[in-house]
Parts: sequence; structure tokens; C-alpha cells
Amino acid sequence: MRTNHYSGNIFQLYVAAFAGIFSIMLLCKKIRHIPIVSYLGRYSIITLSIHGPILHFAHPIAVRYLHNEWLQAFGLLGLVLVISLISTPVFLKLIPQVVAQKNLIRITNCD
Repeated sequence: MRTNHYSGNIFQLYVAAFAGIFSIMLLCKKIRHIPIVSYLGRYSIITLSIHGPILHFAHPIAVRYLHNEWLQAFGLLGLVLVISLISTPVFLKLIPQVVAQKNLIRITNCD
């Protein structure tokens, strides 16, 4: 996916992608509300900004000690989620401008 090179029928790829999107939407409609997922979704910019550095440093450690790819993936997922849950309140307190809790640039009325 990183190279945007897909073998096979591109129509099938898009049909499968849209089917996946719609199935997730239907599943979410049935589930309605999960507090942790809603919290991470509300402040997803924090998770999106810190998951790259976390994975950069944690992946080599996971590869060294966990020899199963699925175990590595779930371990890294758990680590990113835990660090995101812990660091979100810190980011909200220290830099609320990043998550649009405060104005980054103050604009005064020119009237």
C-alpha cells in the first residue's frame, strides 16, 4: 500500500474497500458508544501525532523479544493505546491549542 501499486482488478479493490468501510459503519451503528474509543476518537490528533515515534522506538524492541508477527502487532497496538490514554490528559493540560481547546492565534475584531 505504501507504493500505491495494486495487482489485480482495481474495481474489485475499490468494491472491497467500500464494503469494508460500510461494514465498519454498520458495526459502529450497532455498538453505539464505547467510552474509551469515543475518548480516543475525540482527541485522535494526539494519538496520530505520537504513534509514529512510539512505533519507531518500540518496534525494534518488539521484534527482538516477540518472535510472532501477530504478537508483535497486538503488543504494539496495546502499547500505543496505553501511552495514548496516559498522555492525552497531559497534552490537553500542557498544549490545549493542539486539540483546539484554546485558540492558537488570537484574532481581534477590526470593526
